[in-house]
Amino acid sequence: MTQSPAHRFTAVNDTHSALNPTLVAGVVQPLSIEDISSALRATADAGQPVSICGARHAMGAQQFGTGALLIDTSRFDRVVAFDATRG
Repeated sequence: MTQSPAHRFTAVNDTHSALNPTLVAGVVQPLSIEDISSALRATADAGQPVSICGARHAMGAQQFGTGALLIDTSRFDRVVAFDATRG
């Protein structure tokens, strides 16, 4: 898992409109379910808000929480489980 430094804010934006620059507390790019669980436990213990993004295509000003830890799932790119019966 890669993570930006926690001591400074990181500016993030949506891919298409770039109209919503937001300062987040850090960016985590998990590579496994365990990485996601670890990030969520750490933020819960610290009382820190969390935002989750994938391809950053949202265009409605709701995509990132100011001061939140951003979990960027763009590297989490494999099927973990598939139920062919239920889809």
